Amino acid sequence: MGYTHHWYREKELPQALWDKFISDVNYFVTGSNDTLVRDRDSDLPPAVDEHEVRFNGIGKQGHETFLISRVVQGGLMRDGKYFSFCKTAHKPYDRYVVEVLSLAELCFGDRIEISSDGDWESIKVRCEYKKV
Repeated sequence: MGYTHHWYREKELPQALWDKFISDVNYFVTGSNDTLVRDRDSDLPPAVDEHEVRFNGIGKQGHETFLISRVVQGGLMRDGKYFSFCKTAHKPYDRYVVEVLSLAELCFGDRIEISSDGDWESIKVRCEYKKV
């Protein structure tokens, strides 16, 4: 199966909260061009925009592309929330996945539920992002 982060979330995240979220995501994703790309075999920088946050590690340092969008376009549901996941295999870009998911939890509150194959609470402690 592999080391995986999972989340259940509402179909549409509020625009005002999304705008704050992507502004904060840019805080630690911008300047990571030596670590992150949009997709593993891509030369494009990570996408952090009005529609989505999308990134992966570069080449062999990547695994599955992390993607969270403001509006879900279909997918599996449980208890009225949409399911998503990202397998990172503990590769270096995993810390960015954890940071973004931790930030999503701070920004969107009960609109998103996050879990992990790892010990999520100790993983979040390692995040560099601090709520101000």
